[in-house]
Amino acid sequence: MVFQLNFTMISPVGDRSNYQPNGEFVLEGFEPRRHVVNYSCCQEPYIDITYSIVMRRRPMFYVFNLILPCILINGIGERERERRERRERRERESKREKEKRERGRGRARERERERRDREGGE
Repeated sequence: MVFQLNFTMISPVGDRSNYQPNGEFVLEGFEPRRHVVNYSCCQEPYIDITYSIVMRRRPMFYVFNLILPCILINGIGERERERRERRERRERESKREKEKRERGRGRARERERERRDREGGE
């Protein structure tokens, strides 16, 4: 039993009637190529049509959908990090001031005890 199939190209360019325009890519080319290959095992030729699709990414799509959001998120994160560092610095400074006041009060109490001891001992 012999099977035969012959592909023929209707036009030298691909059919773009079902192409839906896209915001990210531009269709630059859509070309068919017909190939005929004869194998040593068989008498009949093997035919195929290969389509080459050439697309170009729109540069502004990349900028607006990938680069700009990354920059904005990074800026927000940096701002939050600076706020957190300022808050932590204020907390550390207030803690040091509180410890300093406590030490000052402790010394004042100590001096007061020493003064009482001296007055009481005389």
